Amino acid sequence: MIEPGPFSLVVLPLLFGLFGFLEPCTKDSALVMVRQIERRSPQRKPVQMTISAPARALFLGSLVLVAAVAGIAFLGFQRTSWAVLGALHLAVGIAYFS
Repeated sequence: MIEPGPFSLVVLPLLFGLFGFLEPCTKDSALVMVRQIERRSPQRKPVQMTISAPARALFLGSLVLVAAVAGIAFLGFQRTSWAVLGALHLAVGIAYFS
């Protein structure tokens, strides 16, 4: 398991957000963005892409960051659930074979 720290709380979510920018699920919204940029003048197109691509990656990365922090907040609950459900499975298994 990755220990909570600056790398796992900030860098990894931002990298996954950048990856999410290229993910197939986001292609439709990327096409809408490209369609809007097509209407700009040729001089403005590179500026718009230079602004929108990092902004979008930062936004998606921040969403992953929020998910990572929320996941860490529920880590104790998750471990307790594993123990309780594992004991329940074990009890059902013992009862089944008895």
